[in-house]
Amino acid sequence: MVEGKEINGTFTISSGYLPLIKHYETLLAEVDRNHLELGACSSTSTEIDGLAELLKKLTTLEATILAQRQERELLLDQQEKVKESVKQLLEKRGVRFAAQQPELNKLAAVSLVQENKTNALQQATLNSEVADRLDGFLLSEQDIAAIPTYIRQRLTVTECNEVLTTIDKLLIEKAKLFKRSYIKLAIHEKAKADEWRKVECAKLKGQAYVTEKQLRASLTGKGKLALKTAIPSLRHLGRIKQLRENGNEYYVKLW
Repeated sequence: MVEGKEINGTFTISSGYLPLIKHYETLLAEVDRNHLELGACSSTSTEIDGLAELLKKLTTLEATILAQRQERELLLDQQEKVKESVKQLLEKRGVRFAAQQPELNKLAAVSLVQENKTNALQQATLNSEVADRLDGFLLSEQDIAAIPTYIRQRLTVTECNEVLTTIDKLLIEKAKLFKRSYIKLAIHEKAKADEWRKVECAKLKGQAYVTEKQLRASLTGKGKLALKTAIPSLRHLGRIKQLRENGNEYYVKLW
């Protein structure tokens, strides 16, 4: 029995097929000789024609198998050449990247220093603006004392003023973002502008407000703890008003 296997969806026969073709060639030649010796007859002619046709098919099939093997070997050779080319290219890129890495690190360090200086300057400017805006509006000990104890509980004037100052910082930051073109904003500034747009409230159009989530995220540890009593205290003093809308809690500036 002739063995075979499937390669790339095509059934091919092993090289053991060649001896079988030789066998049929020998058999056909022998039958042809016998046919000449015994004289032609219809049955013998049919057998010879059948063997000849079979031999023709086997020869064609063997040629096809050989062509397929050569094509497959060529493809495998090309594949190996491509792999080697890719490997060499990656090695060259790795060498170039390693050579450029120190320079890239220097540039990154300079950029980070510059960014830190810019952020520090912006923060200092913001603090100065907040101080100027809140001059005369910050709470005093007398203001805190005027709040009923059941509202303020253990709230201190420092904690309450931190909440008041943080609200104003957020509003200044928002105003500066929306004064500039969105296209010219840095990536982190665009993220903040998008956050403000997501929490816009139609009922508060034209008013200055922040959300509870924004305020809490901007406060320090003590400020976050004091928020529970600072908000009702500021509301009692008429510094803010509250509004719950669309799943958000808004604090509206009244000073």
